[in-house]
This record gives sequence, structure tokens and C-alpha cells, in this order.
Amino acid sequence: MTSTAALVEETIMKKRLRCDKHPVTEIESEVVAGHQIKSCPECEKERAQEEDKRRIKREEQEKFEKQKTINKALDNAMLAPRFRQKTLKDFQIDNEGQSKAVASIKWFIKEFPERMGLILIGRPGTGKNHLACACVRQLIEEGKTGLITTVSKVLRKIKDSWRAEGKSETEIMRSFLKPDILVIDEIGVQFGSDTERMYITEIINDRYEWEKPTILISNLTMKELSGLLGDRVIDRFREGGKVVVFDWESYRGMKQKNIKEVKNG
Repeated sequence: MTSTAALVEETIMKKRLRCDKHPVTEIESEVVAGHQIKSCPECEKERAQEEDKRRIKREEQEKFEKQKTINKALDNAMLAPRFRQKTLKDFQIDNEGQSKAVASIKWFIKEFPERMGLILIGRPGTGKNHLACACVRQLIEEGKTGLITTVSKVLRKIKDSWRAEGKSETEIMRSFLKPDILVIDEIGVQFGSDTERMYITEIINDRYEWEKPTILISNLTMKELSGLLGDRVIDRFREGGKVVVFDWESYRGMKQKNIKEVKNG
């Protein structure tokens, strides 16, 4: 019967050996329960390096697959190349109004999807589309789905359903419920009839009932927009979302002004 002392002695017994792969390196070998276990520091180092390479490769592949998914989601969201790279960080802030506009977008993203949505109104060229697209892009990067469209495109898609072939009007209307975030631009540009107005308000109301946030973009004043969509729709945005007014000078106008001044100079 092997004594406890002999077993311990066998377990901790060490020999100086040479590694087959690294013969100039002395390694320690201990015998545990009759089995010799070798430990070469150079081999351990190489194994650690190989594991690091495999880990980096896995991370790069995961990053690639994630970006691939994001790019596909951006395509599905109809985020145009001109606005695809827009972020909140590169939005030009020169006054308090612009600072508040960015803060409203950050608030909406943080609270998403608990809020009704946002109404962005004001002059053309003041950055409404920039912030809306930056908002959608960030939400998509966080795993949400989105769609950016215009009133005219919505109405054209609905009218296409009146043909014999293709999806029904009901299916088209339901398609606007699917995205986690929907942006409808050019509110007020085209409302040729009460029927067209009804379609837009129905989409907004359906998303409200299904707790899907919406962002509306318009060049109209708040009074004009309220007269167009109705007080009920506007009140819902005020209660569960925010109305952001872009009342500063157009970036495009400022750029043209600067170019003119340079030419005159």
C-alpha cells in the first residue's frame, strides 16, 4: 500500500528536461498520479499567442457580420447615401436652438420606444433630415429596424395597390407598422385630397396604437401642421413626444452667402 508521504513525493517530483520543440529551453516536469506532465514556457507562450490570434479573428468576423447586418438594415430603411454617415456628433451647433434639437434627439433615443415620437418643423436646410437620419442610424446600430420615406412615396405605394396585381391596400398600410421607427418627410408638400390626408393620419394613429414611434418632418409652421393633421395627432406628439422647432438660418443659405462674399471680396 502506497503511503501518503510517498504519494505526495510522487506528485511533486520534478525533473529537468528538454522540450522537443525548444531543446535549448529547460522545462519542469512533474509526475501526477503516475503521469508525467511537461510545462515549457515557450510552448505556453506560443499557445497563448495562437489563442489571441483566434480570438482577434473571431472578433473581426463578428464585427464584419454585425456591420453587414447594419448595412442591410440601413438599405432596408432607405437611408440615402447622402445622409447615411450623418451622426449627432457632426451636427453643427452654433446656437441654443441647435443644442436643444440635438438634446431632443438624444432624449428620444434614450427613451425609445417609450415615446410617441418627434415632430421636426422649420425652414428648409436647417438640419432636420440630418438629425432624423442620425437618429435612425443610431437606433439601427442598436438593433432596431427603421424606414425613412416621404408623403409622396407613401401615397404612391398605396395607389399602386389599387391595381389588380400586387399587394392589397391593407397590406401596404400594415407595412408601415413593421419598422420600429418610421420617418415621414415632406409633411404638407402633397395633400391633394382629404383621402390622402386620411391615409397619412391613419398610419400615424395606427403606429400610436401599436406603440411604434414616428418622426414627422415638415417645413410648415405648427399652426399649419395642426390644421393639416388635426389637433388630436399633434396633441399626442406633445404629450408623449416632442415638437422641435428649427428656427435658425438655413445652412445652405449661409453657405451660399459665404461663397458670394468670397466672390465679391
